[in-house]
Amino acid sequence: MTTEFVRFKGIVVSDIHTCHPNTPTAHILENLNKYIVNLKTLNQHRVLFIAGDFFDRLIDYAHEDGIAIDIWIRRLLTLAAASNTIVVVLEGTKSHDRGQNVRFVANRDALINAGQDVAELHYVEEPSMLRLDKLGIDVLMIPD
Repeated sequence: MTTEFVRFKGIVVSDIHTCHPNTPTAHILENLNKYIVNLKTLNQHRVLFIAGDFFDRLIDYAHEDGIAIDIWIRRLLTLAAASNTIVVVLEGTKSHDRGQNVRFVANRDALINAGQDVAELHYVEEPSMLRLDKLGIDVLMIPD
């Protein structure tokens, strides 16, 4: 039996804490765009893991930071599709994310309904094995 190793580059970020009272969400999103969510960076990576605590606290759905986050998520999913980058979002600490990462799924579905290409997205709420067929790997996912 032979084993073939798959080489790829990926990005792992966690504890982003948008909607934090001391750091403006706009500043956080601008830095994510500058360093990660751009074609130059995404073209060099096959997968982006957002490993929990994307949010700092619970916000109302129509909160201005929530609207900015939805726009950012749509940008991420569109650019990741253009660069063939898989996006994996893990649910974080219950006192932070509080199930709000489902916004990634809602925004993906809205883009699909609008006829736009979007990245392969996996939203992980429970400990599980995740198969990434494009990479030919299984990944153990353990959300907070």
